[in-house]
Amino acid sequence: MFRKGVIRSLMVVCVFGSITCFFAMLLITPTEGFNLNYKYIPKYYGWRQCEDKQSLTLLNNVTYQLDSDGGTIWSGVVDFLAPIKDLTKLAVTLHRCSGGVSPNLCEYYTHWIWTTAVCSMVSAKGMLWTPLAEAFEPPFKCPVPATRRIVTNGSLDIQTALAMGVSNAEKYIWDVEVELFNEKNLRASCVRFYVEALRVRINKLGKIKP
Repeated sequence: MFRKGVIRSLMVVCVFGSITCFFAMLLITPTEGFNLNYKYIPKYYGWRQCEDKQSLTLLNNVTYQLDSDGGTIWSGVVDFLAPIKDLTKLAVTLHRCSGGVSPNLCEYYTHWIWTTAVCSMVSAKGMLWTPLAEAFEPPFKCPVPATRRIVTNGSLDIQTALAMGVSNAEKYIWDVEVELFNEKNLRASCVRFYVEALRVRINKLGKIKP
């Protein structure tokens, strides 16, 4: 009970954004749902620009392929329509869907916001979004000029998402919206996608069992 209370308190504090706070939350998060004989891999579909929110980037030409661990990775083209000197807010909204992704099958789950050192967080190692930031060519970091970037084999760290308190992840399809805001408080980027967390068996070396 004490541990759960501390985790909830840390998540409230983390709304105000802090890399230290983020890692502290991971360290004390209970390992319930984690099994050393299993790992979670993502299955993505529907990566797209937010239809109802204008931003300073465009996402196009998204394709998917099977990763070596059995999950999916995606590639695409991101056009930065204006320079981005700094990022002041990162917002992630999760809806969970049962049996499909139509509005009547999905419900609000949670909302995360970071507002401190966002540029540093986006380019930091060991974060939920690190595999995606590193999939940009060149890797994503501030400042970003108005240019075209290619994303190759982009993904997210599902294990880290689970450590942040996403429970029963494998039971749902997750509707995810990610927003970034720049130094002028303009929406720098807004993307949505669906992801499923597939649980697979692994051996002692961390390799997937057939």
